[in-house]
Amino acid sequence: MTGSNELDFFSQLFSQAAWLPLSIVFLGGLYVFMMVIIFRRAAERRRRALSQMQSTQPALRTAAPALSRLGRFLQVSRLPEPDLDLLIGRATPPKRLETLSSAPAPELPITLPVAVTPEERMPISEMLENEPVSLPEDAVEVMRIWRDISDGSLIIQIGDKYYRHAAAIGNPDQKRRFEAVVRTLSAMIAAPVAPPKPLSTPSAPPLSAPSPEPPKRGLFGKPKPAEPEPSGGIADQIEEFLQARLLNSPFSTRSIHIRPAPDHGVRIEVDGHFYDSIAEVIDPDVREYLTNIMREWEARH
Repeated sequence: MTGSNELDFFSQLFSQAAWLPLSIVFLGGLYVFMMVIIFRRAAERRRRALSQMQSTQPALRTAAPALSRLGRFLQVSRLPEPDLDLLIGRATPPKRLETLSSAPAPELPITLPVAVTPEERMPISEMLENEPVSLPEDAVEVMRIWRDISDGSLIIQIGDKYYRHAAAIGNPDQKRRFEAVVRTLSAMIAAPVAPPKPLSTPSAPPLSAPSPEPPKRGLFGKPKPAEPEPSGGIADQIEEFLQARLLNSPFSTRSIHIRPAPDHGVRIEVDGHFYDSIAEVIDPDVREYLTNIMREWEARH
């Protein structure tokens, strides 16, 4: 029984395995057939697209046949020769230009200068109003002036203190600064305003620039040395700059000054004590403040 069963099993296996190669061959042929159809259709679509593109675009120019050296030489020899007169610049101008240049120029009317009366000049007030005024970046507030509406008197504010009279200013430094500001305002009011230039002035022959004067010579023919600048010029400038900065600083109530030194240098005065340099100042806050003031003054000058 067992031997017959094994024979039946192998016979069934061989009968089924006979169809396996046939199925593989069939499926492979079907795959190849489908691929051929797909590639043919793709090639047909590309061919149609190319034909449509060629039909829509204009026909391309046919390439010109290549010329030999003899042909190129013949083409160049047929070209017109250049005009050497035009290249050199000997061309004669047109006749019309000659007639225009030969005709005499018409005489232009001569205009004489007209004297302008003072009434026709621009008023000085209008000239001053038209000038733009802007506050510079380094401007500082010196003081404020208020008016009491009840009695019409003026109130002066210097720093955080108010005064109705100059005699009420107890600090000598603040009083000196106030008097300096008042003198500056008086000088501004009394300063004459330059008259405006006339609109038209008669023409005058140009004046030759004066020749520079030769340097003055001394007794033995040597040039005299230049006169030295008056001592204290730089010290006064620094002092003025320092006092303007002290008005709105924490040191406004202290006596801090820059004085000229005999050796053309400067001396620092702090509350009655004199120092030859800023580094010798005992108070560290004042020393740092003076250092910043000197740096700012040097940057501006």
